[in-house]
Amino acid sequence: MAWAAGQALRETGVALERLACRMLGDLTYKEPLSCHRNVMRIFSDAPKIKEGCFVAPTASVIGKVTLGTNSNVWYSAVVRGDRSNISIGNNCNVMERAVLNPTSGEIAIGDNVTVGAGAVIRAAKIGSGCMVGASAVLEDSVVVEDGAAVGPGAVVPASTVVPAGQIFTSAGLRALKADELAAIAAICGNVSKMAPVHTAECNKSFKDIEKEKEGYEWQQPLEDGDPMGLLSQDHEKSLQWQSKFT
Repeated sequence: MAWAAGQALRETGVALERLACRMLGDLTYKEPLSCHRNVMRIFSDAPKIKEGCFVAPTASVIGKVTLGTNSNVWYSAVVRGDRSNISIGNNCNVMERAVLNPTSGEIAIGDNVTVGAGAVIRAAKIGSGCMVGASAVLEDSVVVEDGAAVGPGAVVPASTVVPAGQIFTSAGLRALKADELAAIAAICGNVSKMAPVHTAECNKSFKDIEKEKEGYEWQQPLEDGDPMGLLSQDHEKSLQWQSKFT
């Protein structure tokens, strides 16, 4: 009952707004859906993104960020360069929910690096061919040398140096095995191969997306979104207007 009353009030407000627009001679109606921008300027600082990159629609790349060729920022990841510079090399992957947020220095990442899902990086320097495991935390002034790694869930204290060929885990430092080094390279390459597929899907038109939904078995019948019939009179005009942009 509460939902129906709320929906009725909302539709009444929409109808009154449209009536006022008609009286003013404005026949366009706008309703903001989302203010999210996956690439965002801060003041005069705009991200610099090279060719072949994929930035997911729900990711955030902000401010003084440089993203190298064929590098990717995946869903819900945040690369926040509003206070310090963030430089990410070529063929890198910042995975889901990872946060790069330098507060007291810069973040510099080399080539062919994977930052795992949920990882948090403050001010750090990460060499090429490295991997930061899922949910790992790198505090300020951490250095991860070329070909080194940070294990999943590990917390690397400030000013720590992880030497080349070593992995920092919750139990301490140890040498990387040959199969682990091969796995680090393979993970980075395999994730990057999926980026063009996701790019194509995210760039589909509204019409294509709605057509794909027709075959989904999980869809449930929708509730009547216009129980009072206040919006139906403009439905056809709305479809004609949408078709100009699809």
